[in-house]
Amino acid sequence: MTYDDTVRQLLDAMQGRQTLNQIVRRSNLPRHKVITLLARLIHFHIIQWDYSDQQFLFFQT
Repeated sequence: MTYDDTVRQLLDAMQGRQTLNQIVRRSNLPRHKVITLLARLIHFHIIQWDYSDQQFLFFQT
């Protein structure tokens, strides 16, 4: 599967389990764009999320 530059930038910024704020800071993308991309990637099972210690953590599968 091929990704555009913004998706690749988001995936490159994700290392291990991270919160939404950490992903936004590392990717240098607007927060609303990160949320939209994460939702799409979760839908296609490329990214997974976990609720732990009262926060959502995102990670690549």
